[in-house]
Amino acid sequence: MDVHEIRRRHEDALLAIPNVTGVSTGKGDADEDVIVVYVTHMASSGIPAELDGVPVKVMEIGTPTAQ
Repeated sequence: MDVHEIRRRHEDALLAIPNVTGVSTGKGDADEDVIVVYVTHMASSGIPAELDGVPVKVMEIGTPTAQ
């Protein structure tokens, strides 16, 4: 299954987790496809390590603000 389709299927559930501010796709350290979950701080729980076999990478970005 396509990584973009997997992201779309799980995006609403991921965004419902406290501290999660965004979801995208990207590349992992070994250049593999990953789902990227952006959080305000790393204390987030409930984010799975993988979704449908695709690794999940969590990135702390702080609190987004409009500029």
